[in-house]
Amino acid sequence: MTECVDQALPLTLLLGSPNTWELSVSDTRGIIRAVVTLTDLGRRPGDWPVGVTTEQVVDLLLGCLALARARQDTDLAEELGTCLACLEAPATPSTPAPVRVPADVLAAASHWLSEHGAGDLRTLAWSARARIAAGCPASARVLLADAAISPGYGALVGHATRDIAVTVATLAARLGVHDETLEAVLADAPAPAAPPVGLRPLATDLSDRDRGRLLAADLVSRGSQPTLSGADQEVAGNELVAGALTAAETYDLAWFAVAVRGMVRLPHLPRRLVRDAVTFLATQQHRSGAMGAPITEDPRERRDQHREWTLMATAALVEAAGA
Repeated sequence: MTECVDQALPLTLLLGSPNTWELSVSDTRGIIRAVVTLTDLGRRPGDWPVGVTTEQVVDLLLGCLALARARQDTDLAEELGTCLACLEAPATPSTPAPVRVPADVLAAASHWLSEHGAGDLRTLAWSARARIAAGCPASARVLLADAAISPGYGALVGHATRDIAVTVATLAARLGVHDETLEAVLADAPAPAAPPVGLRPLATDLSDRDRGRLLAADLVSRGSQPTLSGADQEVAGNELVAGALTAAETYDLAWFAVAVRGMVRLPHLPRRLVRDAVTFLATQQHRSGAMGAPITEDPRERRDQHREWTLMATAALVEAAGA
């Protein structure tokens, strides 16, 4: 009976389109065993379960390969490379496919932030962008227009960083919201500086979490499609995938979200890996609209963690949606 289960489980994983970030090393080896068996070590086309295609299997294996490299598991990476060779597939990603983010997830996160967020301009910016990404620009327009006439709005803008103020001002102008405070910010905004040629150097004594945060910030500052050399893309991808893997294992949703913001900007990464990271993030949403499940009984700590996680996750999901 146990032997039958061991044989059936890898096929079930293939059929179930698993999330690569939730696969254990033993799961991955089970998938490898299934592929080798179904292709007779590459001697014949794969006899896949109904609903499974060779392209889907290749995308899954490429995602697993990126994670194996992030774990620095050379044996598993070699086995996955052999598996891809059985399918006559290159060990590099195929043409990037669009990442889809559910509109209801974005809308629910935006409304939660509007009601329970920190009330700062940064929260307002991502809440508005989430509504636009969810296909509700009219709702974003109302949100910004209401904020512009609320008491203390001038101080709110004044306390924000210039980047955030310019972002909100640009959104308001794009949506046709007349806001003298933000229009003044936009008129006074300097031209964006050209990004450096290579990745910004990071201090060697930083924690992995801080390295990932600064690396993602470097990529974000370069726009949605940063121009990097192949070597820099490889370095950034390896660092961010490794960080996201640790974040997923320790359930550090803020760190995971930051890594996703960086990964969606690296087209050389397997799209299955990026898509699954976005899916993992989206599925952490509570029915209230908040993101994650903080492990604390203190109501204030839970609220603060929900605020941070929901804001960071919303930013990642908005950018993954291309908005």
